[in-house]
Amino acid sequence: MCRYWYSSTVVLVSSFSLLYPFTALSSPQSGRFPASSKGFKPTSSSEHSTASKTNMACPIEEDVALSSRRCAGARYLFEDVVRDPLAPILAGEEIIASERINKAKNAVYPVVAIRTRWIDDKIEEAFSLDPTLTQVVLCGAGMDARGYRLEKMKKCQIYELDVKPVLDYKTSVLAGVADRFPLLARSVHRLISDFADDVHWVRQLKEAGFDPEKKTVWILEGFLYYFPEPRVQTMLGVIRALSSPGSLLLADHVNDFTLASLRAQAGDKWLTSTFSSTMEEPETTLSTLGFDEVEVVTVGENGAHYGLWALPVIPRAEKKDVMRTYLIRATVGSKS
Repeated sequence: MCRYWYSSTVVLVSSFSLLYPFTALSSPQSGRFPASSKGFKPTSSSEHSTASKTNMACPIEEDVALSSRRCAGARYLFEDVVRDPLAPILAGEEIIASERINKAKNAVYPVVAIRTRWIDDKIEEAFSLDPTLTQVVLCGAGMDARGYRLEKMKKCQIYELDVKPVLDYKTSVLAGVADRFPLLARSVHRLISDFADDVHWVRQLKEAGFDPEKKTVWILEGFLYYFPEPRVQTMLGVIRALSSPGSLLLADHVNDFTLASLRAQAGDKWLTSTFSSTMEEPETTLSTLGFDEVEVVTVGENGAHYGLWALPVIPRAEKKDVMRTYLIRATVGSKS
């Protein structure tokens, strides 16, 4: 999924129709960029693509595929900060063109790039400190290409879960450039899931080789706020139960005021109907669920701006009614 999302700590978003038009784009026919996701089918390559069926409850799968490509485009436009050579290929030429327009008109545009770089840094740090980490799960993987670009993951088995249109498109595009961008990780398993059924996606993981007794790095980037709060709590509880001591959770979420502002201002039906939850106090929520060492920073704060954030940042303790994107790191200290 890896959803396309921007928020500001000081600016009410009044241009969501610009940021989220989700109109069909015609496909480029030549060059190094891929064509439209329409019609793509999974292509076998060095990765394992698991085409197991699931009861897809998500009514916006094609929009999700487009959204994840736009995230890739947003990363590409800050290539000095996010090292992702596959981003422009996965995004596509016309996505890149539309994202250049969005970047020029929105001061909060760098959120996606900041989020990705912050998670990259936490991954690099974790693998440097603990070389026994060899298992990574990406929930809502979208166009994430960390298995192809992060050297620290070269010993890892990676499990990517997302809806079928996303994984079909991604698998096909990556197969076409495999000679130039080989997989660095030990393996990648792509599993079709909309996360409607915890029993199903957990079973898929285990059947693909996931070992709950191994330490796991869980990456939930641009993912959680698309589910109602009870569902978020349940999924996080499942993840906690599947995590051996030494596991790591990396995620992001938004505060209450962000969701309220979206619902009050955005005229885009897709946007207002799919942003479904918030996490006002991530430290409390995750600690209650059994996670340890919870670290939360707001996009734009020290350690989470990378020279890209030009807007003022108001500390959380000073004001609640501002829009915030939280970047979250948590660990598992012992089995629950």
